[in-house]
Amino acid sequence: EKRRLNFDSLILALGSKPALPPIPGVDLPNVLTSDDVLSLTDRPQSLLIIGGGVIGIEIASAFATFGTKVTIVEALPEILANYDPELTTILRELLSKKGIEILTQTSISRITSSANTLRVHIDNAGNAKSEKILEAEKVLVCTGRKANINASALEALGIKTKQGRIVVNEQMQTSVPGIFAIGDCCSPMMLAHVASAEGEIAAENALGGNIK
Repeated sequence: EKRRLNFDSLILALGSKPALPPIPGVDLPNVLTSDDVLSLTDRPQSLLIIGGGVIGIEIASAFATFGTKVTIVEALPEILANYDPELTTILRELLSKKGIEILTQTSISRITSSANTLRVHIDNAGNAKSEKILEAEKVLVCTGRKANINASALEALGIKTKQGRIVVNEQMQTSVPGIFAIGDCCSPMMLAHVASAEGEIAAENALGGNIK
């Protein structure tokens, strides 16, 4: 359905979408994104999570609590790489007590399917000779998210974008007067409370205010 709307002010809250890595096999059935996993109706017996960031760790903890065998594969030396190492150590111990296996400094070369499982080909520290294969019922890709925008279409309307996000000023206004943007589509900090605060600023200014 296409509709034409007239407005004095417009707030774009377009959100984000999963950013998929260029791994062969990432488009196979039962390879999930952080959006897909929320729609599962049955608990998988085993789940391999690619990415040890905030989203991956949160989902890993939840499914391990449900009884799923969870494995986390992270390319960096540690999970939650941007967080305090002391806290990360404590969290890793808690996750291990839940039965979660964590593999760091581990890269994935490809994903293949076999019978009723997925086969994830991994190697440690870039050593091809050490390649191993992990099997899981489902694979969850949690390697970040990106703004859910069509940059070329926005640019055609005069709305500037940069590095895949809508450009806004401190008042959350875009390069087009009367058009604002909030949340993941414009903010480098993809957090709900950040989007909420930005929404309040944009709403005030859309109604004639002048706040930052």
